[in-house]
Amino acid sequence: MITILQFHHAFGHIEGTVPKPTEHTAKIKWEQRDLLAQILIKNNMSDEQMVHVNQANISTAAQMWNSLKAVQEVRGQSAITAAKRTFYGT
Repeated sequence: MITILQFHHAFGHIEGTVPKPTEHTAKIKWEQRDLLAQILIKNNMSDEQMVHVNQANISTAAQMWNSLKAVQEVRGQSAITAAKRTFYGT
């Protein structure tokens, strides 16, 4: 996924490192690139994941990406223990 976004010069939009400009022409280009990032994300995810990005409060690729990260990232001591067990086969 990240490679596809990098190829289309849209990775900065999901990271939030490309701020939305105020100048009209630049703003339109930014919005087009952001929509491209949203399309790439949605077209490369399962139907079950759509519930995490099709929400009224999500309007940018960065918000979409952060919502998916919040669901997918493994956190906490129990997750670390489970990962070790999977890795070491215990």
